[in-house]
Amino acid sequence: PGAATLGDCGPLPAIDGAVAWINTPGDQPLTQQSRAGKVTLVDFFAYSCINCQRSVPGIEKLYETYAASGLQVIGVHSPEYAFEKEVDNVRGGVKRLGITYPVAVDSNLTTWTNFDNHYWPAHYLADAQGNVRQTHVGEGGEAATEKLVRELLMQANPKVTLPAPVFSEAKDDAGTNSPRTPETYLGSDRASGFAQGTLQKGQHTFSFPSSLQADTFALDGTWTVEPQSITPTEGKGRLRLSYRGKQVNLVVSGEGDLTWTVNGKTRTTHVSGVPNGMELVHTEEVGSGELELEASPGLQLYSFTFG
Repeated sequence: PGAATLGDCGPLPAIDGAVAWINTPGDQPLTQQSRAGKVTLVDFFAYSCINCQRSVPGIEKLYETYAASGLQVIGVHSPEYAFEKEVDNVRGGVKRLGITYPVAVDSNLTTWTNFDNHYWPAHYLADAQGNVRQTHVGEGGEAATEKLVRELLMQANPKVTLPAPVFSEAKDDAGTNSPRTPETYLGSDRASGFAQGTLQKGQHTFSFPSSLQADTFALDGTWTVEPQSITPTEGKGRLRLSYRGKQVNLVVSGEGDLTWTVNGKTRTTHVSGVPNGMELVHTEEVGSGELELEASPGLQLYSFTFG
């Protein structure tokens, strides 16, 4: 959620400590001088975060629509997982997401710390004087943000002629408040919803329980549990997930085969390349279900997210 009206949240914190920049001339850092006098929208994201993947197109649309009128959009890529610290992985993720605005690769979380940010996605809207006037956490709210961007652009340049609005308030938060399973982490550091007790670091052998409660998962076979991920170690491992929502997504890396079954339908894909989030389930209506997947050794499973 975010504010629907302009406030005063203090000076925009420094965007610094980036290990690389993307979509800037010569991949050089944006300077304070080049940003001076512009309304600025800073968007924190991580390329494998499904909520960010759904949010980025709206940020890109604002950039495409209002950059010529004085809006500066800056993406800050702050990693959630270790593989998201790699600049080449981030470049690939930015390209796949269709981002054309400048991106600071914040692999050391310097800018994240400067902003005292705690969420993906989250954005900070600042006026032409460099003061934060609105913050927003999570998906949705594009029409409200656009309205405030237009207000700040008019304040910065009362003679500016703005294009027609591109977002509708009627669709602003459509679908973001429907019942869905919370993000489910699979590594020992933040494991949530594990139906078989406490998920501890190390190699363990599991057997599926007879049933699953809603919003929980269980393992079968031998898995190695790391702080951020789990991986099968002695042959293929199975995972069963009870979920609510319209969409189920898995953050996965490594190379190997992944097979999953939902509502009697089975699909298999070969995972390789840049670690990323992948969609396993997509339905038109919110519902509940049980998903069973089989992963081959060589795959690292990080988390499930739900839409």
